Amino acid sequence: ERLEFPFAMIDVSLIETLTTQRGEIMRIFMAGFYPGLSYGAILYGGYSLGAQIIPLPWADLTWFTEKYIPGAIVGIATDPASFAYGLLLPLSASGSILIGSVIIWILLNYIFTVNPSFFPDWAREYYPGMMISSIYQRTLQRIWISPQIGFALGLAGALVASMRKSIVEAVSSGIKARKSANKYFPSLIFATLLYLLGSLGSAILFSLLVPEIPFYIPIIISLVASFMIGALSSHAVGKIGFFPAVPYLWQSTVYLTPYQGCSGWLISPYVCTGAPGGASQAVKVAYLTETKPKDYFKAWVIAAVLNLVFGLLIVDSFWRLAPIPSSVYPASMIYWPIYATNDSLFITRQIKLDPLLMLFSGAFSFAIFFAGSLLQKINIPFSAIAFITGCYTLPTSSITIFLGSLIGHYVIGRY
Repeated sequence: ERLEFPFAMIDVSLIETLTTQRGEIMRIFMAGFYPGLSYGAILYGGYSLGAQIIPLPWADLTWFTEKYIPGAIVGIATDPASFAYGLLLPLSASGSILIGSVIIWILLNYIFTVNPSFFPDWAREYYPGMMISSIYQRTLQRIWISPQIGFALGLAGALVASMRKSIVEAVSSGIKARKSANKYFPSLIFATLLYLLGSLGSAILFSLLVPEIPFYIPIIISLVASFMIGALSSHAVGKIGFFPAVPYLWQSTVYLTPYQGCSGWLISPYVCTGAPGGASQAVKVAYLTETKPKDYFKAWVIAAVLNLVFGLLIVDSFWRLAPIPSSVYPASMIYWPIYATNDSLFITRQIKLDPLLMLFSGAFSFAIFFAGSLLQKINIPFSAIAFITGCYTLPTSSITIFLGSLIGHYVIGRY
């Protein structure tokens, strides 16, 4: 399937601008560069002065909306990234993201808060004055982990089912292809061997470290589930530009086993979280810039080695500037407590995973994928992948994505 990869043009434009440096293109580039630089200086510069000028990463509006829709997550992202994404998305995609986000994080959060019988643990933990970060943390733990896993796996299954002929044809043609036909890519046999070596190797190493967990479990996660997630991420990035990582897939798998240890929760075999989507987009950029994909992969390997070396030095410098987590790094203040709390709750099995809820959520996303295809055939602009993506996306980002799409479509698109 030929996918658009809408965000690939950002990389292509940046590459062409910096390499050709044509006057008219540079003027357009700088016209966007300086406002972005100024806003970034205001957004992040306040921390160097010990004052927060603009709230980061979002402006929290729950203090107002809780009077009318308690438990709902309402706010506006202040980081310009989501707005910039929206400029490139068609309204059908950004609108579908907004619908999914509003249904999950505003409408259903509100319904489950005022009706304690659905999720009594969340209803007991909610209190007036909770901020977005707290609401997100607790509702994810008490309500949305099971549905989010089901959404992703069901959508991945639908994608594999819809593309089964293309997958078989691609594999068969790749095996039969002559050597000259693979001058831009490694051979399919070589790529398959690398995939099997990495996946099986990680599963074997994990089983040696944590023999209490049956060997077939890491095999299924590394070989089968990771392939489905990789296919979904590539398709999602090709359609709408990004893909939400499947949350807590490994922890959820261990949860469903009788394992009682600790190490098996904190380490895992290879689990795909969506990296093939970014790699597929990079290949698209390579084609558009007349670069051999093989050269990109060679550069990626070199960069990965350098990243291991310099990444450690950079993180060390960040630690020396300020403690992590701290207000200087606001994302760490929001997400690190969530990660630590979730790990603790998983290990002690205080997070309740509902296999039936995962099954229903998977069936819903599986059905909505094909329903979206039918709607598009009758000219109703609905994107099932964008809708499911919205189910993972907080309204803080989905609102700014939609606003960016509106401006890109009705304002910038006219010039």
